[in-house]
Amino acid sequence: MPAMILRRAGAAAVLSGLAFAATAPAHAASGELTYTCTLFGFPQGFDVESLDATERKLLDSAKGGEFSTQGLAEEIPGLVEVHGLKASAAFDSAIEDGATAAPGATVELEPVAGSFEFAPEVGAELRKLGITEGFAGAMLFAGIEETGLERETEFFFDTVSVPESDALTLTAEDGVAQSFRVNAAGTFTYTAGDFEFFIATDDENPEDMTFAGLSCIPDDDQDLTIDQVDATAKPAPTTPAPTTPAPTTS
Repeated sequence: MPAMILRRAGAAAVLSGLAFAATAPAHAASGELTYTCTLFGFPQGFDVESLDATERKLLDSAKGGEFSTQGLAEEIPGLVEVHGLKASAAFDSAIEDGATAAPGATVELEPVAGSFEFAPEVGAELRKLGITEGFAGAMLFAGIEETGLERETEFFFDTVSVPESDALTLTAEDGVAQSFRVNAAGTFTYTAGDFEFFIATDDENPEDMTFAGLSCIPDDDQDLTIDQVDATAKPAPTTPAPTTPAPTTS
């Protein structure tokens, strides 16, 4: 079972090399992964005007998925925090089942498919904050198990309606993730980690926008594998044995 648990991190460096593009749709996928989440959001009636310039900048960054909800709660007093909420998710990439690549090749992950299901309690908490409909996105902190290479994966959703009592279910088929390079012979595993989910009311006036985010950590004892690539070394070239010329007669 992969041991790497990925957390929020900076953008990874651009890689170059030979091209290896798996053909979508992929045949392999992660299992259904379970998560425990903490929700952060402004209570109804919160005066956004009371935020100073630094806090507003952090809020705008969080709305764009560029700043963590956990960090937002630490920097801005007055946010609602709800712990112990449950969610599940499954992921798939463009890597086909049984995919192989030569060492030095670049492996394409896009498009990444993601499905998310949030327990009914999540929807209830969002409604308490005044969020019944909005635009949403998610960031999966994934990476390559064997090398520790981080590969953040972004998902965006059309207008999301928060159900009154049922689970909130979302799917995306075109998640964005940077390719990675297989730098040696061996197995390379694209692995899931934490994810963050963001939702904000689609208000024409940004000052009146209501925002909430969930920071979700995978539960213990799960196989977090999404897909794998087997990088096989090319056989060493062989030199044909020299031939002895046939004797000649005069």
